[in-house]
Amino acid sequence: MVNKEEKIRKRDDRLLKNENSWQRARAGAIFLSIMYVLVVVIIQYDELSSPEEQEKCFVALGKGILFWLLIVSWLNLRLGHIESIKLYRKKEPEAAKGDHK
Repeated sequence: MVNKEEKIRKRDDRLLKNENSWQRARAGAIFLSIMYVLVVVIIQYDELSSPEEQEKCFVALGKGILFWLLIVSWLNLRLGHIESIKLYRKKEPEAAKGDHK
């Protein structure tokens, strides 16, 4: 049991160590998703595009939004997990103090 707990603690330590990287990745993904939407909308409403090309751009826009939403959601879940680790570790010493009373 201790070996399993040590593995979990090492994995959690690695996540906590890389928290800033995860936050930068989320910010970058949000920025890239906004840029993607702007580019596709500009291309879609270009007067030189045929209706077929505009339809393809609309489909690409939908797929791209779904892709970026998935990426940002995954990064939010990862950062939420890191926050829960921090909360658990903050409460851990308090629980140990309560056991001695």
